[in-house]
Amino acid sequence: MKERIEKLSKALEDHSIDAYYCRKTSDIRWLTNFLGVFDTEAAHLALCIGGDMVLHTDSRYSEAMRQNPARGNLEINDDRVSHMDFAAARIADSDLKPIDGHKLRIGVESNIPLNEYRALVKSLEAKGLDFVIVEMKDPILKLREVKDESEIELMRKAQKITDETFSDLLGWVKPGMTEMQVANEMEYKMRSLGASGLAFETIVASGYHSAMPHAVASEKKLENGDFVILDFGAKYGDYCSDMTRTIAIGEPSDELKKIYKTVLKAQTECEAAVAVGKDYSEIHELAEKIIAEGGYPNLMGHSLGHSVGIDIHESPTFGPRSVGQIAAGNVITVEPGIYVPGVGGVRIEDYGVITGDGYRPFTQSVHELQII
Repeated sequence: MKERIEKLSKALEDHSIDAYYCRKTSDIRWLTNFLGVFDTEAAHLALCIGGDMVLHTDSRYSEAMRQNPARGNLEINDDRVSHMDFAAARIADSDLKPIDGHKLRIGVESNIPLNEYRALVKSLEAKGLDFVIVEMKDPILKLREVKDESEIELMRKAQKITDETFSDLLGWVKPGMTEMQVANEMEYKMRSLGASGLAFETIVASGYHSAMPHAVASEKKLENGDFVILDFGAKYGDYCSDMTRTIAIGEPSDELKKIYKTVLKAQTECEAAVAVGKDYSEIHELAEKIIAEGGYPNLMGHSLGHSVGIDIHESPTFGPRSVGQIAAGNVITVEPGIYVPGVGGVRIEDYGVITGDGYRPFTQSVHELQII
């Protein structure tokens, strides 16, 4: 925790930020390194002033936070006041003072709710502070781009659960089951294997639904000749896994086999091409090139991949408009796809960490087409 707070303090100093008002739960999870404390409710504030941080929460969480082994000497405050009033009082009581007409620069997340923004301004004004609010595009998420060994280990464990779930599925999935039934069984299996939750809503898309990249599992039944896209992930220690496999129910058509072969070629070659220093967009463009050469131009429709961590979609992304270079420690997905309306679709996805030697997938499931 100390190292992460120091990194944030340095980033804020570089932008001349005197205090940072952080409400994003996944950022707070990363800063504190607390396990098994946070749920989906945005109930917390991390207030960073200089090199210090205080966590303002409420009595539903405070005892678990105080008992957490990662806490160290972090102050946990559950005073029954709003986050806005708490922050204003702490900033007013701090040593921060405007110098030579310089206003206090209070950093906030750029997507802070408008009503909270207004309430924060009102609380700061009530304390007589001379300040300016600086909207920042998630400086902590930028720090989260390079994962450390503890994060990588949690993601390996999350993916092990996901791989085992896929292996198990191959033994029981059959024609006549609904997409919803398949999704429910998969989610139960992940939890039974030790997942603390789901990384995201499980996608099971069969037949014509497989041509919809983010189809919602429905009462549609799996039929002979269908391709079925399975996109799913487990959480372990608050970190996500993410994988996609496409299977066939019965013998698929020659056209579907061709689509699968093209996607697998793109996936294999893109993973081999990932390297430190390459542009994010370069790997996406390679996938588009291979898919076009296979006879399916402009039928991917989404970015090749994205980073994964505490959130299922983190920075960086690997799309046609992505700007930046791949760094060692980035954890990314490689997930090319082809989606042909009225015919079907294929997506194959691994995720893993980038090292100085290239891409090292956490995913261990087979890539060859599995025919049920």
